[in-house]
Amino acid sequence: MTMPNLYLPITSQPRELEAKLLLALFAKESGMSPVFGYKSAFQSQLASLPPGFFLAHNARQKSEWIDRVRKFGHRVLVMDEEALVRQSDEIFLKKHRQDAFDHVAHILCWGEDDNAMWGHSNLDFSGGVSIVGNPRMDLMRHEMAPYYAARVTDIQVQYGDYVLLNTNFSTVNNLTPKGGGVRIAKWAKDDRGKQLTADFLSNKSAMLEAVLGLVRPLADAIAPMTLLVRPHPNEDHTPWERAVGEVANAHVVFEGGVVPWIIGARALVHNSCTTAVEAAVGGTPVLNFRPWKSEYDNSLSHAFGQDCADSAALASALQALSEGQTSGLSQQQKALLSHHIASLEGPFSCERIVDLLCAPEQAIDQRSRVGFVDRMMIDLRLRRLWMKRFIQWYSSRSGRKKRRFLRARFPQLSLHKLDFEMLGYNKQQLELFVRQFPELRTADLDEWIGRFAAVLSRFKGLRAVKLKDNLFTIA
Repeated sequence: MTMPNLYLPITSQPRELEAKLLLALFAKESGMSPVFGYKSAFQSQLASLPPGFFLAHNARQKSEWIDRVRKFGHRVLVMDEEALVRQSDEIFLKKHRQDAFDHVAHILCWGEDDNAMWGHSNLDFSGGVSIVGNPRMDLMRHEMAPYYAARVTDIQVQYGDYVLLNTNFSTVNNLTPKGGGVRIAKWAKDDRGKQLTADFLSNKSAMLEAVLGLVRPLADAIAPMTLLVRPHPNEDHTPWERAVGEVANAHVVFEGGVVPWIIGARALVHNSCTTAVEAAVGGTPVLNFRPWKSEYDNSLSHAFGQDCADSAALASALQALSEGQTSGLSQQQKALLSHHIASLEGPFSCERIVDLLCAPEQAIDQRSRVGFVDRMMIDLRLRRLWMKRFIQWYSSRSGRKKRRFLRARFPQLSLHKLDFEMLGYNKQQLELFVRQFPELRTADLDEWIGRFAAVLSRFKGLRAVKLKDNLFTIA
């Protein structure tokens, strides 16, 4: 019997890799054939992949990308990473084209809340919907604490007792010029849509300035504790580095996944950030920096912490934590978490997803719906586009500048290994690419698999195998 294929593209290594690796392990254990790696690698190799389940990051990607995936015989699943902590339901839904789900077979929901949100939307959707949680939250469960224990210790040895300030300002402080803002769909760009996005971005910009201004007073207020500022992966880190300046007990850090940094912190400080929910699941105290309240504040992210208007209030709250004056989550808060995230107890989200995909009614015809000639024509178009951009790198002045930039800044990046999408990147996009997609190595993946196996007492003997161009499987 042919094992069903499961394709797991990664759109941000620090946020997704470990969760997707864990899902790949559960899939392999259940008889599936998982392939994981960077999204750009999947785009380049799509013509050579046999039909399978394809887990898309969201349905807001260009429709021709998801349509192309479906045409090759894949069944597209959507697990929207932003469906848990949303700017607002109205803004979130306005980001979707009205035909966004035409080529989507199944939506995988975090919990009852986003399941209801999808149900109340006016988007045309005829596929299945299942509540399965999210593999990222599997990593925050108490069973996984030993997996991160050594890394947490290393961080605490390096920085001592610390407070983690996580930022969430990629809409107004994006590293790439075209990456920021709120990308609502064309149909939503009426007066209402334009006013919503303008008001949201105005509030977000003002909050960015407030948090930048918080850094030094907060570091002074909590000394001798350390303040670690971790920007969102897509943000320009320069403003945060300027905000920290020469303050001895403050640092801008962005190393690996965020989970061990959350677990090891005395407390997490944030404004409208998903990591506040992760901290609540993992048992790290949450402090909400809210110098003012706005209709665009995410209620879920602020539901598990104490509101603090300034650095003095934050320092006071930290002192109360040190003196044991606060307890863990209330029963009401635990119920709220369970309402939004289905997989905090019982089977892991990874198990729920695999069980869903392995059900007999989900069987996929392993024969491609696209004939050999059509597959080759699509592949040739991709290769022609790659060659066109490759020639531009060598023939244009901007291409020569980018080649010099690559040689000086990222000597590990070989030009011929960049896919057609990367060849269109400017310098800032290349900076972001290297931050989001560092080289994957089987030795590192095998070390993580070994730790998963030790903690969960399963996956013994499994290892990562490189297929091609940053695509891996489990064997």
